Amino acid sequence: MNPAPRPGPGRPEPLGSCERLAVRLPGPAALALLPWLAVLAACGETWWVVLDALEFGALATTHVLLGHRARSARRTAAGAAVLLCADALADVGTAAPGIALASALVMALCVELPLAAACLLVARAGAPAAQPSTSHRSPVRPAYPQRAPAPSTGGRAPWISGSAGAARVRRYPAGILASRTSWPVTAASSPAIR
Repeated sequence: MNPAPRPGPGRPEPLGSCERLAVRLPGPAALALLPWLAVLAACGETWWVVLDALEFGALATTHVLLGHRARSARRTAAGAAVLLCADALADVGTAAPGIALASALVMALCVELPLAAACLLVARAGAPAAQPSTSHRSPVRPAYPQRAPAPSTGGRAPWISGSAGAARVRRYPAGILASRTSWPVTAASSPAIR
């Protein structure tokens, strides 16, 4: 009997049952926000529309990134969790006493805070692992992009190229370019100076 593969440096940990459920929630939650946004817009609640539109954007982006198995889904899920907690706090803090406060508490405890907890689970777990690759290449990418080798300059220095560069080099005495022992160069010691 073969044991389950252990997570290594290139392989993420397998998702638990709560995390698998949490990964499925951002998409339906974003869709459920659309009718609520329409109600808020019809009532003229501009600030609540802006906050809930930000929540919708964060949840929808998280859903799309999870579908592409992108690691950046962690950041958008964490952002959605922060927005949901802020929305719950603002709802409860600004609600009038009575039925408005009771409905804000129910919404916070039954919808917004559990959804924020699910987003935090997604942020902790990250994107579901992609299918293992059959290639033998390392899963680690190089830190810097590989550059193409520089073209050959034919043995000359790279800053001296072409016939103009060669003509400039020939004007100088051979002793100056060869070593520093020929300093100072006189006309008698170098045939190149005329």
